[in-house]
Amino acid sequence: MGIIFNDCCKKKKIFDDKPSYIFGLKNLGNTCFMNSSLQCILNAEKLLNNIEKIKNSKNPNMKLTNEILIFLDKLKKGENLLNPEKIKEILSEVEEKYKFFEQNDANEFITIFLNQILKEMKGIGEYTIEKIPNDEIEKNAFEKLEKRFFLQNKSFLLNLFYGRLKREYICENGHTCLIKYTNYNTLILPQPEKSNNIIDLLKLYQQNKNIDDTILCNVCKAELKYSIKTTIYNIPEYFILCLEREKIHSSPGLEYPKILNARDFCDNNNKYSLFSLIVYFGDRERGHYTAKCEKKDSWYHISDSNYKKIGANEIYDKNSIILFYEKI
Repeated sequence: MGIIFNDCCKKKKIFDDKPSYIFGLKNLGNTCFMNSSLQCILNAEKLLNNIEKIKNSKNPNMKLTNEILIFLDKLKKGENLLNPEKIKEILSEVEEKYKFFEQNDANEFITIFLNQILKEMKGIGEYTIEKIPNDEIEKNAFEKLEKRFFLQNKSFLLNLFYGRLKREYICENGHTCLIKYTNYNTLILPQPEKSNNIIDLLKLYQQNKNIDDTILCNVCKAELKYSIKTTIYNIPEYFILCLEREKIHSSPGLEYPKILNARDFCDNNNKYSLFSLIVYFGDRERGHYTAKCEKKDSWYHISDSNYKKIGANEIYDKNSIILFYEKI
């Protein structure tokens, strides 16, 4: 049996092949953005393995974590259609718009979901720093972020989903006026123009960008125009790359490899393997999100409650909008 994809989230069709470890999610009304995101996030095995260590948590502040544990318990019992209503309800307490049944952005949902899990996971599990800058000025900027965010939210989730960006503020005369570090759990890539290759977009993301403002340069002793150079300083275990939904309608489609070599775009020798992705059919106003996920060496295309096994030649999709890579 096949599946019909269109811009109506309510279209339903059932597939024959339903292994117990593959599951669908009930569409509650324009919630395909949430369902596709959950499929990809809950396909991160290291996340689930760590959450399972917190079984039978009675902490009332861990609502989302406890709901994931309920999901896992149902899957172990052989259920293959889950209802994400409770997850939607919990996140609507964080983001009011989730109380309603309107289409929203999957990339925004992913960020909000991960931030909420991080809030609940505070103080749980180990957290390690991959590298620290040697330059004293950079080290001071690095430690500001460390104290403000990483040590405030110390948990295993930081290593899994949160990386660091270094931003250099450079005056028009070429002097570095300021250095800042910031955290990320997803990278929003620029719209493809000359190239739609993911490596080229990651390089473009890190190019100098002119700012329509001025900055006080301590070297020049004057307020000058400036640019910001962003560098991907470190990458977490799960590297999530997004293209903005409002730009996808004019995009030729991303070109992305199964194995991503970080050394091709930053100072990092790690390799990352694609294990999930989100596809968007439609335009900036209306459309439908689906997910493609690798599970036990096979790939599946999942649309809300429906799924089908796909071949290796179907992993690439010109409508891909979010890519999930895992460090190998």
